Amino acid sequence: MGGINASLVSLPKNIAYGALVFAPLGPEFYSFSILSGVISYVLINVVTTFIYGNKLLSSGPSSLASIMLASSVALIIQRLSERGLMNSGNVLAFFFLLVLMVSLIQLIFGIFRAGELTKYIPYPVISGIANGGAVLILLSQTKALLGVSSSFNFSLILQNINGFFFRNKSSPFMSGSIDLRSFDFK
Repeated sequence: MGGINASLVSLPKNIAYGALVFAPLGPEFYSFSILSGVISYVLINVVTTFIYGNKLLSSGPSSLASIMLASSVALIIQRLSERGLMNSGNVLAFFFLLVLMVSLIQLIFGIFRAGELTKYIPYPVISGIANGGAVLILLSQTKALLGVSSSFNFSLILQNINGFFFRNKSSPFMSGSIDLRSFDFK
């Protein structure tokens, strides 16, 4: 019963990661992206159960991997557009070729036990990578939250954070909460 509950809880997260990966392709790929999130979640759990024999293991896509794949899809779209070869079939073909190549690299790393090298990576580096992924997700969602256009540039906020909110007439709550940074809470 616990495994079913864990699966049901993490399924929406995996659907969202699938949607994130194929978001650069546009709304016509939403159903495909949701299906890819579900299939990846199911396949990963079935394969890991047979390999490790552990019925308590729940695996799935990660936020950092989804961000890297989404940026790869955007780069593939850009490069194909530059060459006049842009269509969804080409994008998906190159994307799945990328996934296949990365899978082969991971398989080779697994065969040679290269995962043992990760114990020599300092914790702050791993934490920084995870936090960087969280910041990227936050920034991508903040545009929709604030209701600004897709050409919105976050460097404006970083250059003059107080002036940005007053110039753009954002909610007083937002600018007030940003001004809390001036207090010294100890």
